[in-house]
Amino acid sequence: MRVLRERLERRRLELFGSPVTDPVAWLLGRGLPQRASCWSVLCDDGHRMDTGLGCDSCAAVIGDRREARARMRSEVMADQVGGDPAARRAELERRLNLGVRHRAVMDLMRRERAAAERSSRLEAVERRRAELAAQRVERAGRECADCGMADAGGLCLACTAVRAVDGEVRKAVDVVVAMRADLTDPRAVRELSARVEADTMALANAAAEADGDGVPAAVRSFVLLSAVRSMVAQRTRWALHRLERGSLADSAAGRARSSERRRAAGDSNTADVLEAMSRAETKARSDTARMLLDDLLAGVERARRREEGGGPSARWTAVLSDLMRRPLAEELAGESSPGGPAVPGDAGACSPSPGTPSPDTGAEPG
Repeated sequence: MRVLRERLERRRLELFGSPVTDPVAWLLGRGLPQRASCWSVLCDDGHRMDTGLGCDSCAAVIGDRREARARMRSEVMADQVGGDPAARRAELERRLNLGVRHRAVMDLMRRERAAAERSSRLEAVERRRAELAAQRVERAGRECADCGMADAGGLCLACTAVRAVDGEVRKAVDVVVAMRADLTDPRAVRELSARVEADTMALANAAAEADGDGVPAAVRSFVLLSAVRSMVAQRTRWALHRLERGSLADSAAGRARSSERRRAAGDSNTADVLEAMSRAETKARSDTARMLLDDLLAGVERARRREEGGGPSARWTAVLSDLMRRPLAEELAGESSPGGPAVPGDAGACSPSPGTPSPDTGAEPG
């Protein structure tokens, strides 16, 4: 409001007392529009709209113009030493006029170039919009990849729900396995995952049959998805509740209470201090339980990768086993020179003494 009030006051003073015959037209055309005298977006008639002071950018523009005029005056004086002052003044005005015209031409060219670039961008945007619209139409006409339904956009809603059920079942299984399995034993993780998955599907199907009895198959898939998601939320709450009662959560809660007690040492309101300590303890337990659950879930994934043989431990085991089966350089040197003299690097000179394990078999000493 301050900016508009000051702007209207300046524009009113520009009238020099002349009456305004059409107030609406004057407000829309002269009174309210911002008029920047320089490149700054905050400039309005040489004043900054944020501070109300003079515009530094306008001062810079004026300084540049004065410097250009002074430089051109010096050039004219150097070219016409001892000439007629009127002729020098006319030459200066002519050169200044040429400079102004040159800047105007350059500004016009810059505006035309900007307009062409803007038009090119708008055309590119319109082309992209048309391409996206055509892609949407093409995707909408695809049949379902699972059931073959026409105009399903590649996957119908029922099949989407079925695929989502698999992902949610995996989440529900992972929570139980993370809390109960020995994550250092990939085989135990695999066996427990199979049993929990079977039990989870049985419970989900029973819940879906109870809630969606007599409904179409397409609707039943959504009922099943809702049942599995409910199981995921329930098992997650169960896991977090158990982890919040663990020793690590107790330690974190104790540190949080101590920190809050030290922070509020000078507070005389005991009730507020106790409430703040309770909030800090609860938050510490919740954060610790969430962190522990995330670590356990990551451990389940690592155990499954080791079971599948894709983990780094399995790869390094295979590499080391291959290296153990390869003959040593001393053995190769002994085979290439049978019966020769024992020289450094010969197998005879480096034959293992009794009781030393063989590099090929890796047998323990007798």
